[in-house]
Amino acid sequence: MTPDKQQQKLAGQTTIAQKVFQFTPVEEPWTPLQVASAMNRATGSRIDMHILKGCLAALTDSGLARMTGSGLYQRVPVSRPSIPATQKEQPAMTTPEPAAPVSAIDLLDGIAKRMRALAADIESAALSIEEERAKDAVVIQKAQQLQALLKGFA
Repeated sequence: MTPDKQQQKLAGQTTIAQKVFQFTPVEEPWTPLQVASAMNRATGSRIDMHILKGCLAALTDSGLARMTGSGLYQRVPVSRPSIPATQKEQPAMTTPEPAAPVSAIDLLDGIAKRMRALAADIESAALSIEEERAKDAVVIQKAQQLQALLKGFA
């Protein structure tokens, strides 16, 4: 996991989960009790074990931590992106070529093509819905016939 990805995922966590993440080790897997003890020693406050386990589960679901054994949690290590040798030697300083001026007619033509494609998609969706309705009508008719037959036997 890259550092940027880790920061993005961590930003989506609650404040308590972020604090739990700080005390979850990377080197070795710990039990929730060990994480709670480390948090207690460092901050002087205690955390409820149900909340701690919920935070560890949320961190595991988001990919920031992993469960390694039965009830053992470990932080997912951060990998540093490797820079290819060609980029190390020469920074890529290319300037984009100026785009050819596009006329208003060309812009409108492109929009019209996209609208035609969208209209075709809408039409195919409407046809598939209509086919499903027809199938449903046949099934309903057969169910009503079956119901009438069953009433006849009663």
